[in-house]
Amino acid sequence: MAATVRVWALPDTDRQHVAEPPGDDTTREWDGVTACGVTATLRWVHGEVVDAGKSCPDCAGVAGLTPPLEGDHPGPV
Repeated sequence: MAATVRVWALPDTDRQHVAEPPGDDTTREWDGVTACGVTATLRWVHGEVVDAGKSCPDCAGVAGLTPPLEGDHPGPV
């Protein structure tokens, strides 16, 4: 599986999804599809706001892993 990142599927900021990162690592928002199939404008989830309680259960079932955070920093676990 390709590398994945944790994202918001805008305008929803209640669920943190998993998606493939954009081609340009300086991009903070891009149009894409989450692992669970939501098509939206995606935005990186910053390490300080990662919340396992907000993780999308459908993405977790598909991805089966904890994606790296913005900047490849693992953040608090």
